[in-house]
Amino acid sequence: MINLKQATELPSKVRTYYIARALSILFSVSLPFLIAGASIWFGVFLVLEGFIGLPFVIYIYLNYQNSFFVVDDEKVTISHGVVAKHSKTIPFSRVQNVRIVSGLARQMFDIASVEIWTASVGQAGASLEHADQGMFKHPDGYLLLDVKDAQWLKDFIVSRLTPRESVKNHR
Repeated sequence: MINLKQATELPSKVRTYYIARALSILFSVSLPFLIAGASIWFGVFLVLEGFIGLPFVIYIYLNYQNSFFVVDDEKVTISHGVVAKHSKTIPFSRVQNVRIVSGLARQMFDIASVEIWTASVGQAGASLEHADQGMFKHPDGYLLLDVKDAQWLKDFIVSRLTPRESVKNHR
């Protein structure tokens, strides 16, 4: 259960997940060099990967350390950022949908994402990947939490919605 009206840090499982994900990206980039065999280029690549990869992992760790959220009876506030601090407050009166997403990698770490959707204009943007659709959508609020806390937060938000809104969330 999440404490109301208190700044709550993300669980340590999330930090481990982020770092494992960053390391897997770095490993997948270096894999072709490992398969091709050691050469002078592989040594050069390892040095470059150290200069790029290590700061990448450090940035992920610092972003985790600077991420927290606050839930009260009427809203959730999500804050994060290393260089630029971002904070977003989502009143429950504007929530249209709350979704829990947990893929295979997240299931391995026993975490899930809670996506909070409203009807804000900021949820849509142009994307080259989705050029055929013209726009892509992203939630107003996004948190990675323990699976139990994710379910608790979803249930808490849904319980605060008006009856008409909560019918939409349980379809």
